[in-house]
Amino acid sequence: SMVVADPDAKHWEIVGPDGMVVKVLPLAWPDVYPTPTDDGRLLAYAKDKLLHIYDVSSGTDKTIDAGIDLADAQLVWSPDERQIAVALSKTSFDPLFVGVADIAAGMMTKREYSPLGGVSNVPQGADATIVGWLNDSQFEYRVVSSVETDPFNSLVSQGGTLDLDSATSGQIVSELDTAGPWSWCAGGCAPLPPAGFENTDGLVSWCSVAMPSCRPVLGVVDRSAGKVRRLLDAGTTAIIEDFAMSPDAKTLAVTLRDKTNHQRLRLVNVQSGASHDYPLPYVNEGHGIRWSPDGKTILLYFPGT
Repeated sequence: SMVVADPDAKHWEIVGPDGMVVKVLPLAWPDVYPTPTDDGRLLAYAKDKLLHIYDVSSGTDKTIDAGIDLADAQLVWSPDERQIAVALSKTSFDPLFVGVADIAAGMMTKREYSPLGGVSNVPQGADATIVGWLNDSQFEYRVVSSVETDPFNSLVSQGGTLDLDSATSGQIVSELDTAGPWSWCAGGCAPLPPAGFENTDGLVSWCSVAMPSCRPVLGVVDRSAGKVRRLLDAGTTAIIEDFAMSPDAKTLAVTLRDKTNHQRLRLVNVQSGASHDYPLPYVNEGHGIRWSPDGKTILLYFPGT
């Protein structure tokens, strides 16, 4: 089943694989975006300064005071569903931070992000992203600075791994200060990017042309073989809208948009590199991608709508 927004009825609902509504959710409309656990038992969503934990079966709604406006915060459940990693991007009013909410304790620990060289190095509009949980006590994060004049131009500036068992400092210090430049050397600065540069599923992106322009390339890091295998080069004719690896790490799904704003879905076999395109009946919508947990279904959606 899926959690979806019904724009006509103006409510969130749970929809089964047959398209029928299983349950209507009494959540605020439209400015909350619930994030379910894998089993669908709990939903997390942010409203103002409160993080809500909604139990689908009982209808109870537990709140945790974050002490800061959580609008547009990213929420990612830990594997044991006891904690939520939280990332909030920098605005003119609030600092950029990543943190963790302990569900049982009912409290959130937030740590302001402090890059090497000082907080002043974090530019206005920088985005914090939770890459994924490594285990029940560690998750990876990235801090990305985008250049508005180039839709391809996104620099992974800094990031690292937050260990909840040992992180006692009030600030997070970058562990990947050298990560950004690697992606701008057309993948040729070194055979491999810095340790931890790739996503938890092994995916990595870089520019096939050095600054100031960028032709995005996607690949997978094979550290045992000491190389990066290229899977997709969008070239100069397409923009990569979104990409996601299948749960079994065998298939890469990518949504592409050409210069006429027409879109297509491309599936790439990670081992062979073979690909197949499926045209999408939409124009200029900016598709996002999510795989179902069993890897048999791809859900396409329009972020922000």
